[in-house]
Amino acid sequence: DVLRSFKDELKDSIRATVESGEPDGHIKKSLGITEEDMERVQVLANVGITNAAESLSKILGKQIDLSIPTVELLPVEKVPENFGEVDNVYIGVYMPLVGDIKGTILFGLAEEAGFELIDMLYGIESGKTRELDEDGESALKEVTNIVGSSVVNVISEKTAIAIKPTVPTVVHDFMQSILDSILVLHNISNDYVLVMDTEFYYQNDRVIGKLMVLPETESLKKIVERLR
Repeated sequence: DVLRSFKDELKDSIRATVESGEPDGHIKKSLGITEEDMERVQVLANVGITNAAESLSKILGKQIDLSIPTVELLPVEKVPENFGEVDNVYIGVYMPLVGDIKGTILFGLAEEAGFELIDMLYGIESGKTRELDEDGESALKEVTNIVGSSVVNVISEKTAIAIKPTVPTVVHDFMQSILDSILVLHNISNDYVLVMDTEFYYQNDRVIGKLMVLPETESLKKIVERLR
């Protein structure tokens, strides 16, 4: 069936990544996280993102498709370069997590991609939005709330760990500055980040962002152990 085919492709992708010596390989080993653990996280993330697409489509009255093709575990200091140009400005929306774990959800996009996503959500011609105004911030907050909450809810249900995102906040800055401000402001002792490439599709348009979970290391281990 489709899910089995997806899981087989995912397993092959993860195996190829580990064998090629990607930077998250030694991290997974040091934390005791296996290929199967990462597979479970990605499958659950895609269940959540499918739920998010359904909710978003109903709200907007048009079909929006979403997918998470890759999930990586990276050292927090590697995240800015994972986005691309470290000197570029990005748009981030973060939601601190409360409950049985400590951490934050962060949805990040290159500035241009953020503007394109705003255009997609409001149904206006791509390229029209050239600055981040109050309406744009509102749209990105709503998207992050729907997407982040959907993914977290699925993980929470599967692990029986109470996790709840709080009110979203928009930040518009260099990615390193965004990460630093979140970690300091919310007093998070963080070493690793789950980075999920997140793709939005509407008709012929595609926008790519990254949904990130910044858990404290012990919280990350707790989630992984509960998924086994």
